[in-house]
Amino acid sequence: MAPQLAHLREIPRLGRAAHGSWDQPFEFLVVADPQLGMRNMDTTRAPDAEEEQYLAQTVKFANSVKPRFVVVVGDLVDRHAVEGEAHFRTQADALYKHLDQVHNDVPVLFLPGNHDIGDVPTPFSIAEYKSCFGDDYFQFWAGGCRFLCLNSQLLVEEALTTPELKQAAEAQHQWLTQALSTQEPQPQHTVAFMHISPALDAYDEDTAYFNLPPEPRRRLVEQLRAGGVSRIFAGHFHREARCDAGDGLEIVTTSAIGLNLITKPGGDRRNLAGIGGAVMSESVSGCRLVRVSATGITDEYVTVEEMKR
Repeated sequence: MAPQLAHLREIPRLGRAAHGSWDQPFEFLVVADPQLGMRNMDTTRAPDAEEEQYLAQTVKFANSVKPRFVVVVGDLVDRHAVEGEAHFRTQADALYKHLDQVHNDVPVLFLPGNHDIGDVPTPFSIAEYKSCFGDDYFQFWAGGCRFLCLNSQLLVEEALTTPELKQAAEAQHQWLTQALSTQEPQPQHTVAFMHISPALDAYDEDTAYFNLPPEPRRRLVEQLRAGGVSRIFAGHFHREARCDAGDGLEIVTTSAIGLNLITKPGGDRRNLAGIGGAVMSESVSGCRLVRVSATGITDEYVTVEEMKR
């Protein structure tokens, strides 16, 4: 299967009819922030050789582990589509060059981050994203479990600057309500993926650049809790974080497979002002291996260095 693009809010080959019944334990991979071109954002914006090497190593790891699927939780590229620029397509082509090498039995799924559609999305940036990577929010089934993929940029209040964006945000909310209300067959587990984490360290933490504002956070988390979601997997932070959101819901934020951030001593790691540098290292960059059993979900972070063992 390799890359699978969502259409009409579904992945055609990963529907409920074929994959709605539990069969056996399985694994999947969460990859966050390849963000090809990030290292060269101030110059050529071309994908960096080391960024591509780490992505290629992740593909090798996926082909050795053979997970049920791979999901890339946003910031696939560094530069969203802008009219008159070629950077988005160039970076997307580089991403596909590697992810097309994932074994045909392993679907690769995409959802958008702020760098893929812009901090304030435009009709052009969203249309270009969809033409490359499919729908910006959708659901799919695997191994009797339901998986929900969200466009977290539609949850950032300050990004909703036009009536069209506000309508899109409400449409996602209504879609999610409908998706969570459909419980036949009953999923073994329900899991959500998004780019921006609702919360990093504590559910009641203050608003910051790397989390969601309190009101959309509360609205979303209450909706997901009520729908039986037990895990949210996110990225965006370029570091590791984990948060107990209550009632059995855990938020897991995964470090980048690409460039990761360093928190300055005494800095607020949830805000841009707390960034003290960046690092590209095989001992830091990685992805998350998630194991799903009939009774629960566990996960571990696997660095590029560990992938090679």
